[in-house]
Amino acid sequence: MKLTIYVIICLVLINFISHAYGCSCAFSTNQEMFCSATFVSKGKVTGIKNLEGNKFEYTVAVNHSFKIKVPNTLKVRSGDPFMCGVDLQKGVVYLISGYVSGSTYHTNNCHWNQEWQSIKSDTRKKLFKGQFNNC
Repeated sequence: MKLTIYVIICLVLINFISHAYGCSCAFSTNQEMFCSATFVSKGKVTGIKNLEGNKFEYTVAVNHSFKIKVPNTLKVRSGDPFMCGVDLQKGVVYLISGYVSGSTYHTNNCHWNQEWQSIKSDTRKKLFKGQFNNC
């Protein structure tokens, strides 16, 4: 009986540890995340497509580009949320940032991806005024 309880406890701990180490990002300020990204845009997620290998492609209707000019309809790829990917919801407006590889846009949990409504108003003003562009 004690062995069974011990085994169950070990399995639960291993499960938590594996999820905890699935993704690790260094703490970064908004300024650092802005500067490390190739693109930073505000947009509404209009579609989500499952791709092979636990990857997702988000279709985003872009309202504003803060760094480089991106297409009005942006396809952004990300991995599974348990492996540093993002979990964006259809119909929600986000600040989305990431990098470009070839002609493909990518993002992950280490980039600045945040629901627009949860961003403080002074931070939004700084974005629109270009005050994060001092990289």
